[in-house]
Amino acid sequence: MWKRFNRALDGLMSLLLAVIVVILLSQVLFRYVLGSPLVGSEDAAKLATIWMVFLGAGLAVRDRLHIQIDYFIEKLPHRVQRAIDAATAVTVLAFIGIVLYQCINLFDMQHGMKSVGLNIDVTYFSAALPAGFALMALYMILQMAGKKDV
Repeated sequence: MWKRFNRALDGLMSLLLAVIVVILLSQVLFRYVLGSPLVGSEDAAKLATIWMVFLGAGLAVRDRLHIQIDYFIEKLPHRVQRAIDAATAVTVLAFIGIVLYQCINLFDMQHGMKSVGLNIDVTYFSAALPAGFALMALYMILQMAGKKDV
């Protein structure tokens, strides 16, 4: 199940990158070659970029690619290392919980607001934030549970 989920996320990230490239190249072509800019292309590229960044943060947790300084921790006994890893994970999960809770306030503030270029609700942009943080929490919990094949 996790392999399919991970492949789908990886495919989505590739698709988002391709969409961004196509939109931006089209925007340049239409603006500077054809002299008629595309309406909404900047917002569409921005939307795809925001989603790619926050989902990518979740995938970075999956692949353990976030920056960490473990030089001193590696010098400690294995049991202490595990305790520090657990404390770090709990702290990060608490922070993720705070961010997810604050997203409710963000959505309330943005209620009824529309993007200028695409004329869509701006919460489509902001929804990437809880989606990415929830993905980070999911992978972190799975790693804490000892799932190695995630």
